Amino acid sequence: MSNSEIRRLQELQRYAILDSEPEEAFDRITRLTKNLLNAPIALISLVDEDRQWFKSHQGLQMCETSKDGSFCAYAIETAQPFIIEDTLLDDRFKNSEMVLGETNIRFYAGIQLISPSGLCLGVLCIMDHVPRKLSENQLSDLYDMSRIVIDEIELRSLATIDCLTGLQQRQGFWIKARQELDHAKRFATDLSVILLDIDRFKVVNDTYGHPAGDRVLQNLADVCRKNLRVYDIAARFGGEEFAFLLPKTNIDEAFDVAERLRTQIATTPAIYRDLPIYITTSFGVSSVKANRVMSVTELVHVADKCLYEAKNKGRNRTICTAA
Repeated sequence: MSNSEIRRLQELQRYAILDSEPEEAFDRITRLTKNLLNAPIALISLVDEDRQWFKSHQGLQMCETSKDGSFCAYAIETAQPFIIEDTLLDDRFKNSEMVLGETNIRFYAGIQLISPSGLCLGVLCIMDHVPRKLSENQLSDLYDMSRIVIDEIELRSLATIDCLTGLQQRQGFWIKARQELDHAKRFATDLSVILLDIDRFKVVNDTYGHPAGDRVLQNLADVCRKNLRVYDIAARFGGEEFAFLLPKTNIDEAFDVAERLRTQIATTPAIYRDLPIYITTSFGVSSVKANRVMSVTELVHVADKCLYEAKNKGRNRTICTAA
């Protein structure tokens, strides 16, 4: 996987929108797009590592499809509008199930959904069952609607993104955790949670001042981002406490991740006014196996008990237990 694709997937995960519940704000956009361009199908397609997931879909029943060979997978690779006027005349798609199957897609037009950071989250697209062309005005309308999608995604993220660190806030973490727990139950995979607390963070603020403390928090967030997978979820739980959600990860693997984070944080100082500030951290880790029935609240509670134990045993350590 290229570095640019890793950054793109990290940006998509940062918005915590994948697998979220339907929202009228997005459905309104696809309804308007469908009617405005007289198309039977309109989608907001977010392109994950191996699938395209539809935040909103009009005229198409499915909620997601494989990324391989999909129209949207091609669309995110170009900075220009991606338009196929007749799919049967395009060697890339003429044998596709979407073209030859019941969906009978003969026309596709998609505009990239570009975040303010310049990274592509997916595509706003329309499809039709007959070949057609778009006029310049219609193409302009599709572009305008794509900008409205991005604006709505940004508005949505204000409630879930921590402005200091760029990580999820507590609310965003709980939303994503419930989604991932449902996913783990459905596909019989493990799920782990890591809680982190900065040791004696008050001393940092009292010694160097709160701006230095903010820089320490930002540095910690940067270290964590570099040491987590693109589909792991990192959140600032509040103050100096952080939480990490690790899908498809058992307790031993989660412990290794926590130890790697603990070591990297301890050896990577925050630089404030040319002064290096070193910190240590304590970790609590919990994991739920595929065959266990447990709520997110219970899983986090177990990790919190482990974190409390790590603090009591002298800090700068990791305690874990399988739930």
